[in-house]
Amino acid sequence: MEEADFLLGPPEDGVIHGLALPEEVVKAILQDNFYNIFAQSPKKLNIELAIEECQRIAAVEVVLKSCSLNETEGMQAATLLEQT
Repeated sequence: MEEADFLLGPPEDGVIHGLALPEEVVKAILQDNFYNIFAQSPKKLNIELAIEECQRIAAVEVVLKSCSLNETEGMQAATLLEQT
């Protein structure tokens, strides 16, 4: 595809190229975005909701990867959460 953005690279190589920002700029962007979204004080994880979300992701993995539910990373994460 000739009109592909150079940051994405040619579609056939599947590589996304970065902007070559200085490390301190990247850190500031990521850290500020994290704090803006999640605030500076962590909240307690709702284990039940996290397990449900991992199971939802596992169901998607089954379809995309053509594998069994127990082979998915989502189900492995849900199992680990159930053990806490």
